[in-house]
Amino acid sequence: HKYLEGDDRPLKTIQLSERLAALFDRYLIYRPDLINAWDRGFNPLAAQPDAVWQYVLWRAISSGRHRTHPAFCHRVLLEQLYPELYPVGNRVFRGQVDFSHLYALQRIFFFGFSSMAPLHLDVIFAIARMIRVDFFHLNPCAEFWEYNRPYRLLLRNAGRELGSRVDAALVREDAAMERQLHDSALECANPLLGSWGEQGREFFALIASGATVGEEMMFPEPVPRTLLEQLQLDIQRLDVNISGYVWNPADTSLRIHSCHSRMREVEVLYENLLELFECRRDLRPEDVMVLTPDINAYAPYIEAVFRTVPKDSPKWFYVTIADRSGHRATPEVNAFFRILTVDRDRFKVSAILDILETESVRRRCGFELRDLDQLRFLLSETGVNWGIDAAYRRLKTGNAFAANSWQFGLDRMITGFAMKPDRRSGCELWHGLDGNILPCDDIEGDGALLLGRLCDFFARLVRLHDLIREYETSTASVEQWYSLMTGAIDDFLSADAESTDHIQALREAIEIWFDAMRRGMDDGTDIPLDLASVLHCLRQRLDEPGGGGGFLQGGVTFCQATPLRSIPSRIICMLGMDEAAFPRRDRRLSFDLTAAAPRLGDRSARNDDRYLFLETLLSAREVFYLSYVGQSIRENTELPPCVMI
Repeated sequence: HKYLEGDDRPLKTIQLSERLAALFDRYLIYRPDLINAWDRGFNPLAAQPDAVWQYVLWRAISSGRHRTHPAFCHRVLLEQLYPELYPVGNRVFRGQVDFSHLYALQRIFFFGFSSMAPLHLDVIFAIARMIRVDFFHLNPCAEFWEYNRPYRLLLRNAGRELGSRVDAALVREDAAMERQLHDSALECANPLLGSWGEQGREFFALIASGATVGEEMMFPEPVPRTLLEQLQLDIQRLDVNISGYVWNPADTSLRIHSCHSRMREVEVLYENLLELFECRRDLRPEDVMVLTPDINAYAPYIEAVFRTVPKDSPKWFYVTIADRSGHRATPEVNAFFRILTVDRDRFKVSAILDILETESVRRRCGFELRDLDQLRFLLSETGVNWGIDAAYRRLKTGNAFAANSWQFGLDRMITGFAMKPDRRSGCELWHGLDGNILPCDDIEGDGALLLGRLCDFFARLVRLHDLIREYETSTASVEQWYSLMTGAIDDFLSADAESTDHIQALREAIEIWFDAMRRGMDDGTDIPLDLASVLHCLRQRLDEPGGGGGFLQGGVTFCQATPLRSIPSRIICMLGMDEAAFPRRDRRLSFDLTAAAPRLGDRSARNDDRYLFLETLLSAREVFYLSYVGQSIRENTELPPCVMI
């Protein structure tokens, strides 16, 4: 309740609801026993205050609904296949499940998974009792490495041992301490695998816990010729033999670049790729893959560097950008959000002219691109700066003054056009109803048409924001907000061959989100909305990735650094390896019940990224290229790379 107090309550309510929904999704997959206990009316964590209100909330939202969630289905499957473990009186489903469609399958293959929730593995093991299941996965090491722990953990354990011996006055027993340190060194036979492989170590332990008929390991035994191959072989053999490697100055298999900006990172990458294509005549653009933690941040720089090279140039090669967010970055969607938020900028001239830079808006409002220069000139000549009129400024600042507002400037333009030419010259004032007006004498001929379009466009903006203020003060309904959003598209955006898909995606995002809001109000619940909350939800919807478009479709592939992207390639590059960007931090909610009692197989964004880095290193066949912003572009101070570098 304290969080929801104060301003922005509708936005805070929706944001809190999103966090709780994501948390319950996590419980459904990683704590199915807890959800099933809650469904039966029992709270095993009743001693924890946060578990009490979450139990009440879950019971409230699940009451009267047919249970089809993953935790329930998981329990039913286990009861059907392991009846000896679940007495009849303790079952959640008393019927019989028909598995005939599963028996019709001969084999099921799982390929390329680097992690999987224990719930899903339980399902796979259960299916394997009925039909054959083949599980293919990448194991970085040919040896048994479950106890190959990170150095930080081993040093912590050694420190605790030393502390206990000091406390017990046994510090002179050096032999025991030496054995402890020696055993620790053996446990961390390869520090890279120990530090980066925690996720894989847990995943393989979960796989080993299931009943398997057989296991076949396939590991090549290459003769290392480069530093990269030596690193890969050491990880495979659970060894550290890097000191025996004689470095060759011509060996550029492992490259690390520190740059001053993201733009410079992409430029340096381009120069390195040109050098690689020059030195390796059989290298094709399809043999190069580039990963980055934030493809949306790097996409503009990639386009600026790679896609501005003329196609007839010998330095041109085809590139594709995959995994970009949906349609949020398109000009039409950006213009839509700027139109709805121009009031935050107090109707500044620069903000409104930025809106008119979008071709879709100009087409809908009747402007041509060449009209913008004349509009800038007229607005500058009439002194328009910010604000609608005197009443608007009173609302925003408490002082009612009209000078240099939009109404002030438009009145000057209209008066100048309406007066006779011989009366426009000089400094003659026109005595209007609202005071004296100095006519603008720069509007003649076709300027009248331009002035009319400008007045119409500005009137639409004012009507839209008057309606927004009315809805925010009167607690408008969901249908009213829906009509406002769709009306804004109709009033300000016009589709053509290039923008049709983007505008349609915007309409679909509005339809989907408002449909969800309507379903949430079926029980009579009133959901308060304001502009900030509506735009927040639309942005999230539009930010969703647009699928795998552009991935491995020819040329150099730029993509997001996510699991299943570590596909073997001759050249693999990773951009944006900054300390703050990679690996991701685990940001758990303070009331997340999984954080209080972690279990084997729990997901961790940090461990996911570390293991992704390990898989990417092993997938590079000839060159592993890394770059990061290592110097401040302003002070030239040193910036740290990610911990893996």
